[in-house]
Amino acid sequence: MGSLRTGLIVQLIMKRISISVVIPAFNAEATLERALQSVISQSYPVSEIIVIDDGSADATREVAERYRGNIRYVRQENAGVSAARNRGIEEASAEWIAFLDADDEWLPGKVEEQAKRLLAHPEIMWICTNMEVFGDDGGEVLKVPNEFLSSVESGGPIPFFPSSRAGTQFQTSGFIVHQSVFREVGNFDLKLRICQDRDLWWRIALKYPLVGYAPIVGHRYFVNVAGSLTKGLPGRDIELVNVCDRVDSAKRSGSGMVDGFESHAKDLAWSYLMRAGAGIVSLSQSSRELTYRTFKFDWHQRGWLRLIDLVPS
Repeated sequence: MGSLRTGLIVQLIMKRISISVVIPAFNAEATLERALQSVISQSYPVSEIIVIDDGSADATREVAERYRGNIRYVRQENAGVSAARNRGIEEASAEWIAFLDADDEWLPGKVEEQAKRLLAHPEIMWICTNMEVFGDDGGEVLKVPNEFLSSVESGGPIPFFPSSRAGTQFQTSGFIVHQSVFREVGNFDLKLRICQDRDLWWRIALKYPLVGYAPIVGHRYFVNVAGSLTKGLPGRDIELVNVCDRVDSAKRSGSGMVDGFESHAKDLAWSYLMRAGAGIVSLSQSSRELTYRTFKFDWHQRGWLRLIDLVPS
């Protein structure tokens, strides 16, 4: 069994699936080593590891220096996670680009499993893995929705928008994307303070609606991390306007995926409006009105929205 597995890895390497790993890091001295070790210890070796230090003020550089022979370290002035990821994309030299946040970690076999699927399905231009969400109370492995389980177990791709709406989780540290995709759809949007990754996945899915998905628990996503980008950002106007703009743009482009995308985006817009009504996030009246014009909510949803307008919280 061991020799069979070794032979498979050799076969994957000989077929030259080259992968650059982009790790954005900001004040990540406490977690960067864990992230780096999780990449270096993968059964399928990556081509290069690029750490983009986004202006850290702690010992992030010193941690990275301990891995000088294994990584390429690039430092830039603080510009945010999107700018750091974009810099990594520009620096990458491999055919495929994988992402790993400095406070997450890959689990054993992640890259090998994804490489196998990419070889078996050359039409796939991007692929993700399932994950374990790890918080204060330990970890929780997320489940793949039953309607897509047979597809992912057989190795085939799944439709991004319907599977997202059904509950399949796509998180940045699980993705490997062909480098040509970024030239077609662009990089992470610097205007967005949060949800930049979701916006990029949407743009990719409108171009490549089928995404590879490995049900293996490929990475561990840590929540409640100190310095999280979403903490202290209750306003969601920019993000909600972005949702509406993306739907409008998809309609104008005549994309064949617009119906599935609009349904998925409508669910998200509804979530924003409900959370605003509960006082969890804040939204301006203008962004609410734009949302009402963009999506056709049914009669009971309109009733709830009217009630929220009259009686906030």
